[in-house]
Amino acid sequence: MKKNIIRIIVSAVLALIFAIIFTVGISAQRMQQRFDSEIYGNLVRLHILADSDSEYDQEAKLKMRDKVTEHIADMVSSCTDVSQASEIIASNMENIRKYVQGASDGLGYDYEITLDFGEEYYPVRYYDGFCFPAGKYKSLRIKLGSGQGKNWWCVLYPTVCTAMASDVPDMLEDAGISEETVDIVCEDNNKYRLEFFLLELLGIQK
Repeated sequence: MKKNIIRIIVSAVLALIFAIIFTVGISAQRMQQRFDSEIYGNLVRLHILADSDSEYDQEAKLKMRDKVTEHIADMVSSCTDVSQASEIIASNMENIRKYVQGASDGLGYDYEITLDFGEEYYPVRYYDGFCFPAGKYKSLRIKLGSGQGKNWWCVLYPTVCTAMASDVPDMLEDAGISEETVDIVCEDNNKYRLEFFLLELLGIQK
């Protein structure tokens, strides 16, 4: 009798767990469809790779980050859509590389700077007041030296990297993202965090 009760309880708990996972999974898939149509194609991400994980190289990465984000943000700040921002970045790659190389030299570093602009996979990234899902984005990739160290990731267009968290919702809407999707991205909600995690874990994302 006791064993039967235990089996019933275990079965009920497992059924509840599967029901929760299924419900969250369905919601996550619907969320992913929204991201496919609104998020990935409307943003340009920025990816800076440090030379190594040493304290020196990681500190250099952060100093270079400040230089780079301010400079490139100025280049795309007046853009009205992602296509315009992408065109400006693509047509100025050599100028950007020279700027980054000059910034590196000016800060006393001797890194060889390598740039690449294309599509790149990003994991889920949580920032102060907002979060972007995992997936493939247009991406400006800046490698300092060997690029074997820990990364720094952000959003270049719209210029979220240099914005106040309170300004991010309006900037995203101006970039063509619906108010509903902006609410998801900017909502500090454990439910959404779980769904973002499931999307990345299951590899559903674009």
